[in-house]
Amino acid sequence: MRVAHFLSICLLSVSVGAAEKEITLKIGAKSYVPSELLKRPEMETITIKHDPAYGGREMQYQAIAAAALFAETNLQEDEVVQFRCLDGFVASISKDRIMRNGPGQSVAYIAIENPRSKWPDLPLKPNSGSAGPFYLVWLKPELSGILQEEWPYQVVAFEVKGRLKDLYPKTFPTRQKDSRVARGLKLFQQTCFACHTMNNEGPSQVGPDLNLPLNPTEYFKESVLPQYIRNPKTIRSWEGSKMPGFGPETFSDEDIANIVAYLKEMAFEKRFGSEH
Repeated sequence: MRVAHFLSICLLSVSVGAAEKEITLKIGAKSYVPSELLKRPEMETITIKHDPAYGGREMQYQAIAAAALFAETNLQEDEVVQFRCLDGFVASISKDRIMRNGPGQSVAYIAIENPRSKWPDLPLKPNSGSAGPFYLVWLKPELSGILQEEWPYQVVAFEVKGRLKDLYPKTFPTRQKDSRVARGLKLFQQTCFACHTMNNEGPSQVGPDLNLPLNPTEYFKESVLPQYIRNPKTIRSWEGSKMPGFGPETFSDEDIANIVAYLKEMAFEKRFGSEH
């Protein structure tokens, strides 16, 4: 197994004046505060037509293209970038998606909040502040099928890691899998993996593990699980529940069926082993 390449990009709180603090973005041996980043020649003013963090309203940001900001990290073809957020949410996004900047593709930007001109508070999370200090946003997200979970906001740390298969091997089916399971695995990595672990492997623990001790396919009726993924509050709801619904703009019915196929495969391997 190839040893994963680790490059930490840390965010630390430092004093910049008697009455205010800025967040320091450390990339390798270099450190930047937002006020410095906002002066970089790569900085652009971009408009997000339908911003998911702000309820779909149009927002403007000062931002640097992710491809430019991560250019010095020497990302390998099969590596992922993990974006860690204040609330424990972790988005693992492939190098391929982060570094795209060609025509006909969605383009990732790191939006940087000016410490002297804060963004509005998040409308869907009262008393939680703005989407800053850093927010991964996308221009033309529809071109590459960017999902809502790939817009991490209130980012407080970045880590460039190795292949997901090397980092979390137990999240991958070991049997010869069909195309539905393969597609379901990819969708799981893009969405569910931001909050859930699989076989106790994964970067986030916002939600429960999806295979241990029981897999959702083992306690939900086959007709109910897709409905739960689509709109969890129609099945069970309680104060503090964080699981969002996944409408047709995010998951088609076929997408949900593929995720269920992946979950079924993982439950089967847990119960009977990969050789059956």
